[in-house]
This record gives sequence, structure tokens and C-alpha cells, in this order.
Amino acid sequence: MFVYGSYDGHRVAPGKYKARVSYKGQTSETDFDLIPDPHVKATAAEWAAQQEFLNRTAREFEELHKSVNNMRQVKKQINTYNESLKSDPTSKEIVDFGKDINKKIDSWESNLIEPRSKNFQDVINWKNQLNSEYLQLRSVVDTHDPRLTKGAQERYNDVQSQWNMSKQQMNVIIEKDIAEYNQKFKDKNVPALIVDKKETVINN
Repeated sequence: MFVYGSYDGHRVAPGKYKARVSYKGQTSETDFDLIPDPHVKATAAEWAAQQEFLNRTAREFEELHKSVNNMRQVKKQINTYNESLKSDPTSKEIVDFGKDINKKIDSWESNLIEPRSKNFQDVINWKNQLNSEYLQLRSVVDTHDPRLTKGAQERYNDVQSQWNMSKQQMNVIIEKDIAEYNQKFKDKNVPALIVDKKETVINN
């Protein structure tokens, strides 16, 4: 999957820093001062607000991707069980319910990422989703001038609201659908390991 934007870390605020270089077991370090652009008149509070904004958007971007990966693991487990249970007519209810969960996960994921994008040209063919919105916000705010614009703050509120809504949808899938799926497994007493006895041949 290709995401239009940069995964690089963001600029830091002016202050005292330490640079360290390590090579083949040897380390050298030095202290240095990072000074602001003299043409930009910004307060310490404005620098702090910019850094907090950048750190917050980075955390939520990472949280979004981790959530997608976690739900993909759920799909993978369901697909594995469905493959094992598909020939068992008594397990049809579980198989069909698993398919329904996967459809819900796909629909949920489609608002967060665009898996069809493989390179920078694909963004022309398919719309960027919420993860790209976070990267776009970071690129706008990550400048030598820390003063946050009203537009950036309002757009962040929109993006955060969409992400909060998606998290609520994910929690419903986990707490309702997945919980019901697990209960069906218990009720059907489905074994952890499934062997197709008709297909199994034992050679002595």
C-alpha cells in the first residue's frame, strides 16, 4: 500500500540538543543549540502548541494503522476457520457469520486507507483516505513558523472526529459481532484443530 505523504519525523522546537554518532562500538556526542528563524516572531507557547499538535497527529496516525492491522488479523483468522469449516454443513452458520464480519471490516477499513494505491500515480485513480489526511495535516503544520492557523486546527478537528467515529464502529464490531462469533464457536463446540477424516490417509 502506498500513502501519499511523508513518514519522516517532524521538526523540533528551538532549544538545547545533543547529537550522537555511533560506529563499530565507538560513540561520539556533542551538545548544540537549535535557534529559531530570526524573521519569525513566535512565543514559547506557540512552539509548544505546534509540537503538541505534531506529536498528537503522529500518535493518531499510528493508532489508525495499528487498528487496521489488528482488524486484518481478525479477517485472517476468520478466513482460516472458514477454509477448514466450509465442507461441514453443521458449521454453515459460523462460516456465513464470519463472511459478514469480514464485509463489515472491509467497509470500515475503506474509509481509513486505500489499499489499491501502490505508487504515487495511483492517488489519481483512487481517493486518499483518512490516513493521508493526517499526513497532509502534519506537512502543513511542520514548518519553521510554529504558529498554528485556524484552518489547520479546524481541519484537525474534522479528521479527529472522523477517526473517533471509526473507532466507535470498530468497537461495535469487536464487542458485538466478534463476541457473537466467538459465542457461536462455543455453542457449536468447534474444535481448535480440524481434520478432514474423509481426506486423511494413514500409511503404516
